[in-house]
Amino acid sequence: ADYVDAYNNLGVVCVAKGNVDAAIEYYNQALHIDANNADFYNNMGSAYIKKGNLDYAITTFKRLLSISPKFAPAYINMGNTFKERGNSVVSEINYFRAICLGSDDIHACCNMGILYQEKGNSSEALKWYERAFSESNRVECSKSSRKIWGLCIFGRSGSLFFQSLLDGHPDLATIPGVYFKGWFGPDVWSFFEPNFNNANWRITLANKIIDNYGALFDAHSRKNVIGQPFGPQAWLSKSSGFYEMGDKREDIFQLDVSKFRETFLDLIQGRDEIDQVSCFDLIHDAFDLSYREVAVPKSLDRRTILYHIHNPTVPEFMGFWKSYPKAQLLYIVRNPVQSLESWFTDDFDLSFESWRKMPRKFRGMIFTLLSPFHRENSWGVRLEDIKESPEIMIPSIAKLLGTKDHPSLYKSEFCGTKYWGPSSKTTGPISGFDTASIDQPIGRLFGERDIKIFETLFWPFSDRYGYTQVGLGDFKIQLSEIRPWLEEPLQFERQLYETLSSKEQPLEELDQYKALHNYMIVCWNILNEEHTYNGIMQPYNIRTNG
Repeated sequence: ADYVDAYNNLGVVCVAKGNVDAAIEYYNQALHIDANNADFYNNMGSAYIKKGNLDYAITTFKRLLSISPKFAPAYINMGNTFKERGNSVVSEINYFRAICLGSDDIHACCNMGILYQEKGNSSEALKWYERAFSESNRVECSKSSRKIWGLCIFGRSGSLFFQSLLDGHPDLATIPGVYFKGWFGPDVWSFFEPNFNNANWRITLANKIIDNYGALFDAHSRKNVIGQPFGPQAWLSKSSGFYEMGDKREDIFQLDVSKFRETFLDLIQGRDEIDQVSCFDLIHDAFDLSYREVAVPKSLDRRTILYHIHNPTVPEFMGFWKSYPKAQLLYIVRNPVQSLESWFTDDFDLSFESWRKMPRKFRGMIFTLLSPFHRENSWGVRLEDIKESPEIMIPSIAKLLGTKDHPSLYKSEFCGTKYWGPSSKTTGPISGFDTASIDQPIGRLFGERDIKIFETLFWPFSDRYGYTQVGLGDFKIQLSEIRPWLEEPLQFERQLYETLSSKEQPLEELDQYKALHNYMIVCWNILNEEHTYNGIMQPYNIRTNG
């Protein structure tokens, strides 16, 4: 029994580190010992999804269900597999089966909500999200009245650069980077929650935070964090740009962690208990007191938190939303076709794996524009405006955030050290208000017809944000024109296909082809009926908002 559990646990560790092939081998060894273990089959099927081998994933889950036909997680993962293929109908059937088996949990209900949101049915999506976070599923915790902004991404748009401008502002509290993206995940607090009967619970909690977010304090650390903001990256802090900082990109971000430990312990010393929300607030307070010049500790709770939530899963976002009911959201945006191409191009290493990520990225951008949470509390700011007209935009953004203009807002720094951002294959190292990223021409990867398709599918967003001169009438004409093209390979897909060493499957039968084209058709159907996406964030610019 010890050996079989060890094999399974090693598989889990390998998946977390991004070594999926090794994980599958360990799961196979575990199943060789215990051939009827549902959890082992479920883990192996999930690993096949990550690997992109969807046929093997489906076969694995079917084998699992033949052994344990009432194992609800298998239906959830079967739904995930078909969703990866772009088959939302079969996904919904499997998610519903899981719920009928009593798996009315956060993940099953959120998956149902995601399907409805992707189809543009925001009201039905919201019902499922609320059901996911009903009292039966939600861990009880306090709600914070503290002012907080969630900083989010829309494609590839420079959110870390923007955060670096706000990092040194005396009225704002922000933790450098995206490390705490997963803090409000549904299972996170059960991991951190102290045993309050233990006299040393405060020290245990402080050490747990430091151990699990070690990369925040020392960019040498290759350990990933809860929520995996950039996926199973081997070195998150380096991928985030914290390993090459300073004027010559020779400085590595490092902080004296003992200062944080001591300050955090001081702040919780008088508390008999702590919950997920108050702990999150105190982490920000302790960080500021430890590493920044904060004069009056008792004024800390009046400082606005800027939380770089980055790219949260729906359960993570809902956990945040429920904890901060008055939270506002700020998206940094850029030309959507340029953003998408840049995102694709950075992964365009002629590998099957990078191609498999591309449909998810397009789907993720549209998903943002269909959010049922974007009402009067959500804003978008153009990266182009920030970079090209900082003297106009930055005071305006400060006003939006409820604070004042300050010299720190014109410096791209974290804790006083110059920040360059994640490296780019296209532009090389850039820092501050350098416009190299937004000056890149569209068409480096996309063909002329590809560009027209994506411009049309992003038109409602581009129209509101000033990225297009195409009016509604011409948009409708273009929408009709591109419909037959959605049934044919895009130029960049043909280019990628030609690089594959094995062409056993026709291009049109590849899972990534089906996923992208199926969802482009879903988008087309939404636009053909509504002519817009119903969750577009409010544009914030000096011309319309002063």
